[in-house]
Amino acid sequence: MRIGIDIGGTFTDVFAVDGGQTFIAKVPSSYPDPSAVISSAVQAVLSKAGKAGDHVTALIHGTTVATNAVIERELAVVGLITTAGFRDVLAIGRQTRNTLYQLDFTPRWVPVARQRRLEVNERTDHAGRVLTAPDRDEVLDAAAELVAQGATAICVAFLHSYANDANEREAAAWIRQAHPELGVWTSASAVPEFREYERFSTAVVDAALGQTMTTYLGRFVDQSRSAGVIPEPYLMESSGGVVRMSEAAVRPTRTLLSGPAGGVLGAINLAQRHDRADLLTFDMGGTSADIGVIRGGAPEMVNIRHFEDLPVLGSTVALEAIGAGGGSIAWVDRGGRLQVGPRSAGSVPGPAAYRTGGTEATVTDAHVVLGTLPEAARLGNSFGVDRELAVAAVERSVGTPLNLDVISAAHAILDMVNTNMALAARRATVARGIDPRSLTLVAYGGAGPLHATALAAELGIDEVIIPPHPGMLSAMGLLVSDLRKEFMRSFVAELNPSTVNQLADTAKILMAEAAAWRDDQGETGSWTATLEAELRYRGQEHTLRAGLPDLPWDAHTLDLITDNFSELHENLNGYRVTGEDIEMTSLRVTCAIDVGGSDLQLQYASGSGLALSSSDTPVWWTPDHPVPTPVFSAPDLHREKWIDGPAVLLQEDSTCAVGPGYRFRTLSATGGVAIQRTP
Repeated sequence: MRIGIDIGGTFTDVFAVDGGQTFIAKVPSSYPDPSAVISSAVQAVLSKAGKAGDHVTALIHGTTVATNAVIERELAVVGLITTAGFRDVLAIGRQTRNTLYQLDFTPRWVPVARQRRLEVNERTDHAGRVLTAPDRDEVLDAAAELVAQGATAICVAFLHSYANDANEREAAAWIRQAHPELGVWTSASAVPEFREYERFSTAVVDAALGQTMTTYLGRFVDQSRSAGVIPEPYLMESSGGVVRMSEAAVRPTRTLLSGPAGGVLGAINLAQRHDRADLLTFDMGGTSADIGVIRGGAPEMVNIRHFEDLPVLGSTVALEAIGAGGGSIAWVDRGGRLQVGPRSAGSVPGPAAYRTGGTEATVTDAHVVLGTLPEAARLGNSFGVDRELAVAAVERSVGTPLNLDVISAAHAILDMVNTNMALAARRATVARGIDPRSLTLVAYGGAGPLHATALAAELGIDEVIIPPHPGMLSAMGLLVSDLRKEFMRSFVAELNPSTVNQLADTAKILMAEAAAWRDDQGETGSWTATLEAELRYRGQEHTLRAGLPDLPWDAHTLDLITDNFSELHENLNGYRVTGEDIEMTSLRVTCAIDVGGSDLQLQYASGSGLALSSSDTPVWWTPDHPVPTPVFSAPDLHREKWIDGPAVLLQEDSTCAVGPGYRFRTLSATGGVAIQRTP
């Protein structure tokens, strides 16, 4: 049995595959310690399968712990030791502002206060030559001062350490010897890339998250063992690959998009089985929505993301994220304008309709008021919803302040959140030269299917696919991931005939490192090694990530790289520059080992069907009047037969609202649901 566990802000999802059978469980997330539900969640799915913990061969986890810690500032006190003259790199940044004309401008958050940023005399040049070695006494004096100020973690970040990190490693070793109780991090071990500000920022965030992740992952392992699971768990990283739990705490920033990356992998796996390669993935859970673009069956990868205005380096699945989920709270601001999110009711106290103590109106409550989430729905097969509580919350939070009846107020909430998500989708597509009408929308997450046809209508998309278990797709995606590691070298070199051989030699070294790592893992699955580079036209600041031809390289390789980069640049930026010099700023080899998920077949879980509670239910598709709407049990739908909407499809982990003007049918290959605009 393989088990995937995705912990969200509202629910913890468990997806298990045992041979040809699928089993799922959905339990409320625990707060403030998300790991507290792991044992009971695993035991719940094992109970459904009639198996013991020792039957589990792989346990793979996706988490939002690092993301939440950054957002909530639940971070270690970090001290920074850096090269003389570079104390304020973190504060200066790139001198960019989100708004140019905001009069009450708030300075960007700096994760290390200035008094805890200290300098030492050392210097390495851009070519990696050590010009000044650090002095041991000076380094230890700086460390002692930081400890006296309350630092529980120290980050050593020196200039040009991406080219040669000898000074960083030596200084870190001195500190570890003198202060074994401290967590000590170096910028080059975090991410060996040029651009001091981004590298320093990434390393500092790693240091700030280190203790939190170490504690959490230790508790996760303990919980899994208490459920009888023997193998060491894996953790999903933002790149879409997994690492062993014992290695995961070394680079906490690599998990900032852990759960959403699993959903993207699940969407790709599902769509491939229906011959769909160009997708718009739409993952809407309890607290947020993540939107991504898949072209040719592969997600776009980026090398830098911003979290809470902090740049973080590292390979990441490109996603557009907004604070819009089923638990997002609707409120009226001081100017009398309706707002939805980013604050969320989460699992505690939750939406008002859940009867768990929530009193503020949420997106979920709006659906309950309108009937798109009927009282017949059984969330996680455990508890239902209360329309009277939802009506009271929507009326109190939105209707009365805006002088709207409760139906109009609920529609206003959904219109607002749908518009916000459509804007995010356009940033991911139209703003980058991609026509969303050419894509298939894959909607998942607990709330995604409720908004699927509304979002498709906003974007002009004709086809929607709903996975068999939409609320579980991120957990399922964990099971199709590979064990993955990236090897890289950072430099700046012109791409021309005189440098090609040198670059090829560097690529060979990286491939050898990847092969050695593969041999050390003890895995028997097939493996791949992908060669990529960061490229730019000479004079540009930012780079594009492009695939490179396989080794060995020959006389035509330079032309291939140039043509590939120019085509990519034109697709993304609208132009190419013929004859302009091209620079390479890094080489990367990504090694991926299949650890058993390549043959996963996704179908409806055994015993997950829900009885049809009634032939129809009144749904307010418009504010004018309710429409009697059929309610179906999604797992029990007739295969391949088109049914005209509107309709509501119920199942254990999600509810799907098929709006007027759309038709739907089940997909025999997976048991998912296809939705199309009615011809």
